[in-house]
Amino acid sequence: AYRQGDQSKLIVHVNSKEGRPYEFKGDQANRDALEAAALDYPEGQPPSGALDLVGAVDVQNNRLSVLIRAYGREQESWLVTWTEPAAAVHVHNIDDPVWEELDRLLFRPYLSADGIALHVSAITLDSSDGNTNAAVYAWVASRQRQHPGVQIMAGKGASVDREVFTLPSAKPIDPRNPKRASKADRWGLKVYEVGTWKAKDHL
Repeated sequence: AYRQGDQSKLIVHVNSKEGRPYEFKGDQANRDALEAAALDYPEGQPPSGALDLVGAVDVQNNRLSVLIRAYGREQESWLVTWTEPAAAVHVHNIDDPVWEELDRLLFRPYLSADGIALHVSAITLDSSDGNTNAAVYAWVASRQRQHPGVQIMAGKGASVDREVFTLPSAKPIDPRNPKRASKADRWGLKVYEVGTWKAKDHL
């Protein structure tokens, strides 16, 4: 099984029997090789070759963690910006200024090194936290109406082994039993699932 890529038994042995963390070994580049290959470019400016931008937002109680990446040909990608604007009071309040700051970060043009004004074409917000997901759904629903040309999604990590990206199922709401509707249903939204296990394997 180990030769076929299944390391689960070895991981259990190293963790439980030897009392030390298991270190995955493969053909990944080491730190020196990664540093040597790193491209030096200004934050906020997609480098030459960038064709599209995507945004991802991790939602915490007191801040938003915003990441924007540029993508080029053959899946090449570059970090454009990563910032964590803090909430004035609390993220679960949709009127908190942090949501306006998110608009400023995601819906403005980013001028690339090639002189092209690129815009974020797809955005996913983490909606897994029950304390903040009402504000997430409110933001997603309103921005979908304001920016119909941008794919804006509420998402969460899958709790089981799933594909990296899974379309939400078309689950109808039963009008005879509205209490069974989820928060997302009430906003007219579907939640996209991210297969984090497979995504980490891919990376």
